[in-house]
Amino acid sequence: MVRDGDRSLANWLSRSLPPGVGLRFEAPAAQWLTKPPEPLFVNAFLHHIAQDTRGRTSGWSELRDSGGKVVGRQPAAQYFRLTYLVTAWASGQAGADAHAERVLAEHELLGFVLDACAHHGVLPDDCVEGALAASGAKTVLECAPADSQPAASTMWSGLGIPPRAHVELVLVAPARPPVLTDVAPPAREIVLNAAQERVATAPLTTVTAPLTTGERPFGTVRRWEKQTVNEPRGGPGGSSPQG
Repeated sequence: MVRDGDRSLANWLSRSLPPGVGLRFEAPAAQWLTKPPEPLFVNAFLHHIAQDTRGRTSGWSELRDSGGKVVGRQPAAQYFRLTYLVTAWASGQAGADAHAERVLAEHELLGFVLDACAHHGVLPDDCVEGALAASGAKTVLECAPADSQPAASTMWSGLGIPPRAHVELVLVAPARPPVLTDVAPPAREIVLNAAQERVATAPLTTVTAPLTTGERPFGTVRRWEKQTVNEPRGGPGGSSPQG
């Protein structure tokens, strides 16, 4: 994915820069200050890679054949931030005036990069290559993001180069996990059993009082219901029924 990110970015930068301007993907070297490898070029140094959790999702997507059968499942894509330090380099004669001309030429190249960023929030489809193109997702382009960490002093000192004008460029690149084809075969039959279980109750042999309103007649009742029958204690003409 990283190599495809470099190639995709190179396609986009090449069409954004004037003809004849070189493009490199190296760590800047101290000797470039006096002996640059090309008269005029832009360098994109990939110095940081981090996962972008803002666009991360969960779940699966199902892949089906022409008959609608599920033949595979694919986890959701993950996204990574590829952060490039973009610098411009120009050669020329020695002297104060020549140095000023070189600086202006370098700033002009960085301006071309900024102008291109203003017109594109994602890499165009015809610039994207390899795994980035196969993912089917857009590769987001962020230019000089407000929440980025400045490359600043520690990086320049580590490279042995005095601080110079630069643009931080971020590709938010998708990485699609492989398709899982070990899936269970489709169900051929589905059986649903749903019923209320009923039990028979033994009939009472002697009933002298009628059922109260709302009670069910004797016989088959639901298992979860209760039925009560009240009988007089002294037979006909005896005392009132009690529970």
